[in-house]
Amino acid sequence: MENIKEKTLVIMQPTYIPWLGYFDLIRQADYFVFYDDVQFVRQSWQSRNKIKSPQGELYLSVPVKKTTHHDDLLIKDVMIDNNQNWSKKHLKSIVQNYKKAAFFEEYSGLIESIYSQQFDKLADLNIYLIELVAKSLNINTKFIRSSELNIHKGQKEEGIIDIANHLELNHYLSPKGAFDYLNNEKAENAFNEHDIKVSFQEFIPQEYPQLKEPFIPYLGVFDALLNIGAEATLGNIKESSLDNRSYEGMRGVR
Repeated sequence: MENIKEKTLVIMQPTYIPWLGYFDLIRQADYFVFYDDVQFVRQSWQSRNKIKSPQGELYLSVPVKKTTHHDDLLIKDVMIDNNQNWSKKHLKSIVQNYKKAAFFEEYSGLIESIYSQQFDKLADLNIYLIELVAKSLNINTKFIRSSELNIHKGQKEEGIIDIANHLELNHYLSPKGAFDYLNNEKAENAFNEHDIKVSFQEFIPQEYPQLKEPFIPYLGVFDALLNIGAEATLGNIKESSLDNRSYEGMRGVR
């Protein structure tokens, strides 16, 4: 594939207020696919994330409606429990903890625009939030939901290959955490058979000014956006992003 321009695919579940590493994956992708037709996992990043308070990390969790068949509930079908006053509580927590942040006035309107709407489905909320923040960071990646592709997808690496072939993309960029289930001869051979290059993201969060020391990494993107603004947030993401690794470069890495 040396003479063919790489077109990069990233596939991620839509999560709530993702961390900066998530937006690094978006930044590097030609196509970013929201994997919304896979099983929903309760108490995961799909429905919660962290901001910073004077006492340390503070979790914000979106309540979802309980179902009798939650074990096979797909992300795209998860309904938010709007009988709970969660959106006002989340906005109030963000305002209380970031009203003294350097860029609060500049971006408070953007955040308020998210929580002023009523979303019935969790995926719709998460995807709207992610696309809005990506736009504010001047990231122009193409987004698509896996449920909109209308193709049959296999499991694990087979599903990735099916999406990559459908979109005619020849490079799959994976989060580092997925190496454990992609690190096998069957998966590696399957990608090679379809001429799809696989890389694994390397992202080490770099410090930026927060309201109170010590610095806490891995927070939701609102923390950086409100403390240092969009331009510096994108700069921090780029500084935190190291050279992606191949299969060979990941051998023995834990």
